[in-house]
Amino acid sequence: MRITQVLFKNVSNLIQRFSRYRQSSLSIEKFTSFGKTAKPIESFKFGRNELRVRLAHAISEIDLLPENLLKISSVELVRGWYVQSFSEVTEFQDAQETDEVFKRYTQCLMDIKQRHKYVVETMAQGIMELREKEGDDAFHPSVQYFLGAIENAAFLCEHYYCAAPEVEISEFNAVDLKKPIQMAYVPEHLYHMLFELLKNAMRAVVEQHGSNISIPPIKMMITKGRQDMTIKISDQGGGIPRSTIDQVFEYHYTSASEPLKAGPASPIAGYGYGLPLSRLYARYFDGELQLYSMEGFGTDAVIWLKALSAEASENLPQYTKRTPKNYEARLSAQHGRGRRDLPQIQWHRNKFM
Repeated sequence: MRITQVLFKNVSNLIQRFSRYRQSSLSIEKFTSFGKTAKPIESFKFGRNELRVRLAHAISEIDLLPENLLKISSVELVRGWYVQSFSEVTEFQDAQETDEVFKRYTQCLMDIKQRHKYVVETMAQGIMELREKEGDDAFHPSVQYFLGAIENAAFLCEHYYCAAPEVEISEFNAVDLKKPIQMAYVPEHLYHMLFELLKNAMRAVVEQHGSNISIPPIKMMITKGRQDMTIKISDQGGGIPRSTIDQVFEYHYTSASEPLKAGPASPIAGYGYGLPLSRLYARYFDGELQLYSMEGFGTDAVIWLKALSAEASENLPQYTKRTPKNYEARLSAQHGRGRRDLPQIQWHRNKFM
């Protein structure tokens, strides 16, 4: 029976069932090796099950968001996308392993990718709508759990401010001094992190120094050791006060009163998801992103990535029966001690079997 003919209640039961399965953590090495050597049937067998598990986990996590946020139309839309994608993948659970099925499955994946293209922006819009409606006090701690770089950042900065600082790049390969730095990584993840950090740095420098010809440059240092590849982006944009440095990684925080846009171009600031999403990308393959700031002078943004693709494994949150209780504990802590003392959500890792 096709899932489109199944009652909504049965879909909900399937989601609950698959949310109890553990997600399989893959390393970048496994991704690249699988892409080079795997046959369509292997991809089909793994994907139709693993995708349902991951989508079910995402839906279950969304369902734990505060009720006031879940009622926002943008958030309802995002949840509907995940349920629709889960339903479409489920249609292949008993499908025959034929070339025609593989073709339809591939098209299904392409449709899902397109559908989820604007999940982050749509969720950010929902959070902004909630903030406008109820103010910052409406935010529950669980909200924090959910949500050419140089050329494009410079173009956007010039488009909005009519000026952009130069970017000076240097590198140091400690593994082999004679070779440029190379590593395997997800291009879209790396682009987003660099674009966001460069965009923020350029905006800060121009707002601090104005659009004159003596704008100090942004310096990017790239190093590679035996364990880590590190990227440091340094600006002289005035820095961030220590009292607010942690807030910049909250999904609803922004230093702009509203999205700063110029025509049809992407906003340079204002949605409040750029930095937290960038850190999420860094942590996804067991890396990290941190800011070190000197108020009145500037900020260093540092990205650490695994130098060896075999060690860069997915860092996946696991939805369990304990997860709702963790959220309840965090809510109680918020009321009892204040948000600054809240414990961080724990991320549990598992090995790919």
